[in-house]
Amino acid sequence: MDYQKLIYEFGDIQYEIAKLKELSTIFETTKGENLVLSYLMQRRCNVNPKEISQELNLTSARVAAVLKKLEERNFLERFEDPENHRQTLVRVLPEGEAYHQTMHDNFSLSVRELLEMLGKEDAVNYLRIRRRIVSYYKDKNKRQGGD
Repeated sequence: MDYQKLIYEFGDIQYEIAKLKELSTIFETTKGENLVLSYLMQRRCNVNPKEISQELNLTSARVAAVLKKLEERNFLERFEDPENHRQTLVRVLPEGEAYHQTMHDNFSLSVRELLEMLGKEDAVNYLRIRRRIVSYYKDKNKRQGGD
């Protein structure tokens, strides 16, 4: 099999995806501010920024920058940990919850449209392949001594 040709085709597809606004709705949920906000909403408790960094594989500087932007948008607040005054915790505010719900609704609609367009068999296969990709990289990371 000519993998080099497939590599170029893969790159071309990635480029086309990046240019399409509708697909960006799907993929933007896993980037920057949206990723951190989604993580915080899933946790449903106060979280230490260090935990965010570890769980999402982001540098502490990147987490600090994202938290600053989310705080400026009044989506979250940082406060002193009452049990350990040297630590900071983060919690989502009502405006952040509302934004997250809107983002989630838009994501769900976009994914539903995509899966319906693919049809049942292709949709199932698409998700099976994505799970296989995730599994491959998780196993690879473990073999290399990562988390």
